[in-house]
Amino acid sequence: MQDLNFEIAFFHPFVGEKYHDGTGINGKKVLVVGDSFYCDGEGCDYYDNCTNTQERHSKDYDNSCPERIKHRNENGKIVSLHNEPDIAIREYESYAYQNFKSFLKLFVQGDEDPWSYVAFTNYIQFFLPNHRTSGTYITNKDYEAFIEVVETLEPDIVVTWGNAVADAIRNKYGWNKIEEELKKNQYYIAHLETSKHNFTMVYLYHPSSRIWASDIYNSYKYFKKALKE
Repeated sequence: MQDLNFEIAFFHPFVGEKYHDGTGINGKKVLVVGDSFYCDGEGCDYYDNCTNTQERHSKDYDNSCPERIKHRNENGKIVSLHNEPDIAIREYESYAYQNFKSFLKLFVQGDEDPWSYVAFTNYIQFFLPNHRTSGTYITNKDYEAFIEVVETLEPDIVVTWGNAVADAIRNKYGWNKIEEELKKNQYYIAHLETSKHNFTMVYLYHPSSRIWASDIYNSYKYFKKALKE
């Protein structure tokens, strides 16, 4: 588990071992950005504060979450909340993660875990109190955290899950900068730049959505296009 240093982002991305070694996918470093983590609060005294959608202070419980205290690594150390992206990739078995894993397998060789070729994090920087990601939960700080992660990991391609995150990024970046290119690519691809890094954005439907399966051709088409650039 790689522990990176971030000043803004609470969640530290999962980084597969082949992400930085020059392998990637087709030689490209790919960062996957989902929407959010959530907690059902079962048996937790901190639940109401940790998942408060106004305060957004899950970080206050980084090492005191009862579930994480139970969830220790091989050395007996608490796996902190900020490492949830790593836990998600290694242990989550939800529809969304399995669907996207199957999608990634279309672009990697052999039987290796396709997650080992990419990095992953979620956009919203606190735990939600429910499964539904609302645009009202998203703040400017989430965008700032996103940029910090991008400038730290320097991906060639960033893949987003779902409209809530895609719209948040496009609104903050500025539609006027990318709308013409988006229209030419059915709103799946645009090229963005920060003060430190340029990258290709690939906007996909959320893997848990009803439209994911019916839109898989376009997902494949535009992700492959980005890989060939």
